[in-house]
Amino acid sequence: MIFHNGRRNGFTNHQVIEKVRQFSPNLIVDEKIYLGSLPAQGSILVKEGSDFIERLVEYASLRVSLAEKKRKKTNTKEKRCQ
Repeated sequence: MIFHNGRRNGFTNHQVIEKVRQFSPNLIVDEKIYLGSLPAQGSILVKEGSDFIERLVEYASLRVSLAEKKRKKTNTKEKRCQ
């Protein structure tokens, strides 16, 4: 099983996990982001590989949106200070 703990530069694990929980609750398992399962040995079946890639893309998309939101917020603060 492949998990990610949500850690990302500039964000707490909690912030990332809550964003994922809000938009893709199916990815949360035991307070971690579940990306899928791939066999340790042998071939990867199309279904396994496809499921893993779908979860990975979904998670990556949420992380990008979280980063964009923070970037916009930071830019707005910087403009106010000028």
